Amino acid sequence: MFHFRRLTGALLLAAAGLAHAQGEPIDVLTRTVRYVDEYRVNLDGTFEEIVTSEVKMLKPEGVERASQAAIGYNRSIQRARVTAAYTRKADGRRIDAPPGNILLDVGTGASRDPAQGNDYTQLAVAFPQVEVGDTTVLEYSLATVEALFPGHFSIASTVSRDIAFDTLVFRVDAPAALWAQAEAVGMRETANAEKDGRRVREWTYSNPRPLRSRRGPGAIYDPRRETAFYFSTLRGYGDIAAAYGVRASPKAAVTPRIRKLADEIAAGKGKPGDPREQARALYDWTARNIEYSGNCIGLGAVVPHDTDYILDIKTGDCKDHSTLLQALLAARGIKATQALVNADNGYQLPAVPVVSMVNHVINYLPDFNLFIDSTSADSPFGMLPFADQDKVALLVDGYKEGMKTPAAPPGSNEQAMKTLVSVAGDGTMSGTVEVNLRGTYAATIRTQIRNMSQDAKEGFVRNMFRSGGRLGSGALKADDPQERLPAYHYASDFEVLGLLPLPAAGAFTIYPLMVNPSSVSTFVGDNAQEPDPANQATCNGGRSSEEYVFTLPKSVQVQSLPPNVNLTEGAVSYTASYALKDNVLSVKRIIDDRTPGSVCSPAVLAGKHALAAKVAADLQGLVVYK
Repeated sequence: MFHFRRLTGALLLAAAGLAHAQGEPIDVLTRTVRYVDEYRVNLDGTFEEIVTSEVKMLKPEGVERASQAAIGYNRSIQRARVTAAYTRKADGRRIDAPPGNILLDVGTGASRDPAQGNDYTQLAVAFPQVEVGDTTVLEYSLATVEALFPGHFSIASTVSRDIAFDTLVFRVDAPAALWAQAEAVGMRETANAEKDGRRVREWTYSNPRPLRSRRGPGAIYDPRRETAFYFSTLRGYGDIAAAYGVRASPKAAVTPRIRKLADEIAAGKGKPGDPREQARALYDWTARNIEYSGNCIGLGAVVPHDTDYILDIKTGDCKDHSTLLQALLAARGIKATQALVNADNGYQLPAVPVVSMVNHVINYLPDFNLFIDSTSADSPFGMLPFADQDKVALLVDGYKEGMKTPAAPPGSNEQAMKTLVSVAGDGTMSGTVEVNLRGTYAATIRTQIRNMSQDAKEGFVRNMFRSGGRLGSGALKADDPQERLPAYHYASDFEVLGLLPLPAAGAFTIYPLMVNPSSVSTFVGDNAQEPDPANQATCNGGRSSEEYVFTLPKSVQVQSLPPNVNLTEGAVSYTASYALKDNVLSVKRIIDDRTPGSVCSPAVLAGKHALAAKVAADLQGLVVYK
């Protein structure tokens, strides 16, 4: 994935921001007196960005935070130049930043290979002698000498509403002959004029009294609600897919090396005339053998590497993964194309097509109507990682307006945990825990176990109890974590000393005795925060059942149990039952969240929050004994 960021001490402008709900006034530490962001565009799509920022220090805490700024850019195709950096003192004096206050910080990327490195670079600027009442002034330019797509230019800038500023100006100065479209949300267009063969458009905005954002975790990007502007010379999102494909598709050619490798991987896989198992094998091989470098679509990074190069270094970004897998599939006669998606929290795209709104590349197999992402370390064939689900998909071949990747169907994520415990007279507990998982839950724990060392696996149960201040032992038994299957199973026997303070009277709550990805308490934690009443957020359904059977010593007399519970809120239900017979305590809890899709409305989120509070109360229920 790509993240092209520009940070200053005054303002954050991001390619994809988050919707805000307004709350109480913010204690303003700094005020952006003036911020001008101008783009001077050329016919070939190259451009120069010129920024002027003036930030006034209002409180000591603001001085600490805003006496430095960082200019982010791509060093392979951009040239950065600071034209002014100084402190304007309250009495009007100007103190320029010396050359030593402007430092270069070069990114190294996620890969060990320099050619796969991250070209993201920062110029860090430290302003001198900054005090309350002073104003920091920064002027710089970024010259982009290579267009992302030749002959085209697009930009999206989203303004953070919790920053105080007096004047914000976005300006685009482009050739009049260059067709373009623009949209501004929450801004006022203050200029739209043509002169000497160029057209200048300008939008302004101010936010003198910012209010605190109330957005919570998972808040989605909604282009209809953001304070933002979008500008593009592309007519539609199909043009983005086509422009990407012009240079990417030829890289997926079936070479002799690709054909030989595909035949080796697919040998003996599937029945004749049924290529799905061959596709699975090619997907698994790519996911296992090609390290994901993490760098994806961005300035200077829309053309995949040659497949020979990818195979030689066994590393690639999302474009490289998709291109290599497309070539391998084609070698076996399996149709595939690449698809551009937003792998952040962008579930809707703005009306004006902007390249930065799609930042990840996956594959689509039309014969199976199946999206796959081999960059995911977790996902088995046929299941997308959550970040790819329910997203607008721009197919490079066969583009279809409004096509989306599928969301996880309700019931596809499931955890079933069963715990059998025998309690000794001194409070020592021994028994077994068994966990069966499907969907995302299976993928999550499989990856965790895959990444554990042998020593960590052998000491897993002991260390788990030790982290809680208990002495325990046991052995972890788990399915092969290398297999990318939709289900996963693991279990453990255990013994933990003195978990109950017997023979004294007391009470205890019931909770999982084994680490697991999605207990009932996970649902409570995920929905504990009061949701933003004005914005949608991501959500992910699933079913989790927990069954406990405690065989208690005859010396223990149970005095009371928590009451049975049966709750429903929208598409979510929770049941809990508690029973005692012959000193055998049986407990069963089930949370079943069948909320469809990956995005929840404020009303649905509020319902989950209310239900989570009731479930939390049940989890605190005590078994009282003497």
